[in-house]
Amino acid sequence: MKEKPIIFSSEMVRAILEGRKSQTRRVVKHKYPLFDAPATWKAYHVSDYGFGFETGEEFVKSPYGQPGNRLWVRENYWITEVGGQGIGNKFLVYDEEILSNEPSPKELRPIETTLTWGHHPSIHMPRWASRITLEITGVRVERVMEISEADAKAEGVNADDFRSGFDGILGRENRILFASLWDSINGKKPGRSWADNPFVWCLEFKRVEDSSWTTSERY
Repeated sequence: MKEKPIIFSSEMVRAILEGRKSQTRRVVKHKYPLFDAPATWKAYHVSDYGFGFETGEEFVKSPYGQPGNRLWVRENYWITEVGGQGIGNKFLVYDEEILSNEPSPKELRPIETTLTWGHHPSIHMPRWASRITLEITGVRVERVMEISEADAKAEGVNADDFRSGFDGILGRENRILFASLWDSINGKKPGRSWADNPFVWCLEFKRVEDSSWTTSERY
């Protein structure tokens, strides 16, 4: 079974763990400027080369794989020690747990590693340190602004406490929050902001048990 890494922020990791997030959108990277993409880019299909879409000139393959493939989550984490000054046993703890005020000595994971003490960014997380594995259940391509209210909710935003004094907002709370989330991640990159309305890979997924790291090994 094919596996590929994928990065999530601590907030989105929490949404996955709570069962609120079952979709993610990532910008389609292509040699042509996305804002000049022709209408023929909407001819999506499955071919012998994998799941992707037709540009009119070539087939663009999904870099994340097809339904049935798996993604292992990379997130920010720490290598630390309980009650010491960087000597003795090493432990693994995730940023998401720190932000959620959850870690305690019994929840830390004792490890044997050559990784240095301190904070480590998600991009450098090795496969063995990942605690979340996702199975892709759907892949499609669309413009980011085409996201529905239901899909925005499946992205993990939480509009339960959303309030607005503007007319016409009711029923679009999740899309508004997702647009804000999108720009916080992509807004400063040319051609990738919400206003640019780029083409995105829409990945639907479900969380699966990762047999490569058992409960006894984690705690």
